[in-house]
Amino acid sequence: MREIISVFILASAILAAQFLLPCDAQAEDGMTYSRLRELLKSGQGNKIQKVVVTNGTDSIDVQLVGSGLQSVVVPTETKGELIDNLDDAGVRLEVHDKVQTEFWFSTLASFFLPILLLVGFFFMFRSAAKRQ
Repeated sequence: MREIISVFILASAILAAQFLLPCDAQAEDGMTYSRLRELLKSGQGNKIQKVVVTNGTDSIDVQLVGSGLQSVVVPTETKGELIDNLDDAGVRLEVHDKVQTEFWFSTLASFFLPILLLVGFFFMFRSAAKRQ
């Protein structure tokens, strides 16, 4: 029984870390904000196939012609100006609302994970007390 609880606690911790810790989605040779600005300033906006903007986030997804979506972190204060420049260059823009499941998952995880840990510790101490 103790092993099952230990495995459950470990799996819960790994799952929580996977979803709650931020990850760096940008590839080493991926698109950067500076490179995106250079493409727009040099008149090479036709190399950008589409841009996906998600409200409430600090990044946008850029798809160059012949490649997949790449995440680019954009400073909040320049996001409006960048959208105007993309629109002027004729780049197709898609605007999405932020997905709320991430919020609910983090809220539920921050509530239930400590309770699961306390219950696990309770059972571990209880089984250790029975052995003595």
